[in-house]
Parts: sequence; structure tokens; C-alpha cells
Amino acid sequence: MKPATLLTLVVVSVISFLHVFRFILRVEVTVAGAEVPLWVSIPAVLFFGGLAVGVWREHLSPRTPAV
Repeated sequence: MKPATLLTLVVVSVISFLHVFRFILRVEVTVAGAEVPLWVSIPAVLFFGGLAVGVWREHLSPRTPAV
């Protein structure tokens, strides 16, 4: 796996897991004085988890020869 691909996979996986933990532990987050609701973590988990799965699946797919 190329270093940039590995780094991307690690970063988006960590972000996804942090949102899961935020939702489970009910951690409150405030950005610029406004509280971010917990429901925001659900689409974030789906988005970043989907990116992680997509990067992983792309890595596992067979390579096609360059033309």
C-alpha cells in the first residue's frame, strides 16, 4: 500500500471511530460558541466510514495493466 493511501485510510478511520465514540459517550462539542448536536455524528460516521471502506476496497482490487 502506498504511504499516501495508508495515511488516508488511517485518518478517515480515526475520524469515523471518534464520531462513534462521541455518539456513544455523548460528548458535547462546541464550535465558535455553538453546540454541535449529537445527530451530526451519524452522517459523519457513514461518510468517513464509507471513505475508509472505499479506500480499502480500492487497495484490494486487482491492478489493471497500464496501456
